[in-house]
Amino acid sequence: MRNPVLQQRGRVNALQRYRSPDDPELQDAQRDLRAEGLAAYIAKTVDAAPPLTAAQVDRLSLLLRGGELR
Repeated sequence: MRNPVLQQRGRVNALQRYRSPDDPELQDAQRDLRAEGLAAYIAKTVDAAPPLTAAQVDRLSLLLRGGELR
């Protein structure tokens, strides 16, 4: 299985060769690369941590959805 971060990085690099920085497809690819990097980081962190409680999962989900913590 290919690493999704490396695959997306390759896509961004290829687009950067021929597209201007404000090209919508390049911007989408850059956004997708950031999302893949974040997903990899979250997976690594969760795998190394003890199991989360339901309340902790809810709190972290709220952060990812852009909500405010109280």
